[in-house]
Amino acid sequence: MFTLCCVIRDTTEKHKLITKTDAKNKYQLKDVDIDKREPLLRYIVKKNPRHEKWGEMKLYLESQVFNAIKLYKMYLYLICSLSYPNHLQFLNRVCRLNL
Repeated sequence: MFTLCCVIRDTTEKHKLITKTDAKNKYQLKDVDIDKREPLLRYIVKKNPRHEKWGEMKLYLESQVFNAIKLYKMYLYLICSLSYPNHLQFLNRVCRLNL
């Protein structure tokens, strides 16, 4: 298990925390995207404040999740552009990268 180097209590964009469920819904991710894909995301574990009997929450830095998605999209873009060099305009639209 990874832990953040310190618990951050402010809610600025740079240090905003997001639950695993919210990250999956907001960024359309799967469990494998968060748990196993490189770069591995660090998180802190807290008890669920709404339901004590439910499992613990994993809280991620939202900026870290966003940056990991950008890296993954660039990797996919690179692989696809090498495989299909005639389809770069389509790939730009699909990946929403302005390269």
